[in-house]
Amino acid sequence: MPVPVFVEVSDTLSATFITGFQRHTRELLRRLPADPEGGSAIVMVPVRWCIGCRSFRRLDPAEQELLRTPPPPSVASPRRLSRLGDRLPGPLPRLLRRVVHVPVVTRWRNEVTRWRGRRTHPAHHAALRIDTWPPGAWFFDLEAVWHNPATRDRLLPELKAHGVQTIPLIADVMPELFPQWFSQVTVDVFGRFIRAHLTHSDHLIAISECTLRDTEALAVRLGRTRPLDAVVIPLGADFPRAPDVALPPELADRPYLLSVGTLEPRKNQALVIDALESLDDHPELAVVLVGRAGWEVDDLIERVTTHPLLGSRLMWYDRADDALLQTLYRGAFLAITPSRYEGYGMPVIEALAHGTPTISSSGGALPEAGGGLVEIVDPDDTAGLVSLVRRHLDDPAHHAARRDALIGYRAPTWDDAATALEAGLVAFITGGN
Repeated sequence: MPVPVFVEVSDTLSATFITGFQRHTRELLRRLPADPEGGSAIVMVPVRWCIGCRSFRRLDPAEQELLRTPPPPSVASPRRLSRLGDRLPGPLPRLLRRVVHVPVVTRWRNEVTRWRGRRTHPAHHAALRIDTWPPGAWFFDLEAVWHNPATRDRLLPELKAHGVQTIPLIADVMPELFPQWFSQVTVDVFGRFIRAHLTHSDHLIAISECTLRDTEALAVRLGRTRPLDAVVIPLGADFPRAPDVALPPELADRPYLLSVGTLEPRKNQALVIDALESLDDHPELAVVLVGRAGWEVDDLIERVTTHPLLGSRLMWYDRADDALLQTLYRGAFLAITPSRYEGYGMPVIEALAHGTPTISSSGGALPEAGGGLVEIVDPDDTAGLVSLVRRHLDDPAHHAARRDALIGYRAPTWDDAATALEAGLVAFITGGN
């Protein structure tokens, strides 16, 4: 019989938008073995934390379908607090965003959520509750679970006591390396998550060699003496094929620099705006930012929304779907990823997959993601970025050569990622036999 690998999907099912974690959770689980009769040594069992049951439970049919087919972004509605913030005047939205991340407020919101969940608990969920964990099973943290009620510093010892081994997928350890980029709540809950796994788990899946190195260094710093048995897997960069859409009219027939990623300090979009302001001798050039507003980004949002070039040479699409994003990648003159640190570098790989010449910073795993096909700049070097962009604008032969170098490039696919992940899990579970 295959070994059951339980995977929490609570966050993926409840999110009203799709970020990298929800995407990779859905894409990988679609491809990993779910049929006990399928011939694999493992079978994936998605579970979620049930507020009414006060325990994990298996998914009901509606949740299984939602995991396979998420609602389109246009259907998803913002959270109540987000809608309230949109209606507040002046500096009040910024104050509200800060208040809701205060630890005592976060705990109060969680209690309200639990109370509401217990009041509306469907009766049929009780039959799906997991009362005992089968000995020899594994528990795999695939999604971003650190905000979930079942904190890993309590859950992992309980699982271990029942003979269940645990393993996380680590995208990065940035809240430990750069706490200044995150809310104190995120730093605290992520710290509990990573410390619990580094204490109780002997195996690790990382999404880049950079992430693995940083995690191993963190383990040593925290006093772990046992070696980690680790595997590095790629993430897929193949979009579900979306209908072709036209470029927005404001971008038709003009070169633009495309920067994709949540707007936040570590993503460093300010560097691209600085470069745009230094390229006033190329008035035809535009900058396109794609991504939602993140944490501690009020100054950047104000700079973007009040910029004199907004709407003419500076565009911000905060809710671009896959169809628009594919079109923007294909039409970009250059893609630029200026992050101060990345644990993987998906925008770099996606840009290369669309045949778009790419400039990235030297932050974290970005050079690894570029694989020698991108031009590298320091994340604080505005002059260096301007020089690279200017060369592409003024030297068509150089630009064509960088584009031609991408002919035949093959990005890792979600099939590649699932194959590597399954092989890693099987090797861990069977001891490499």
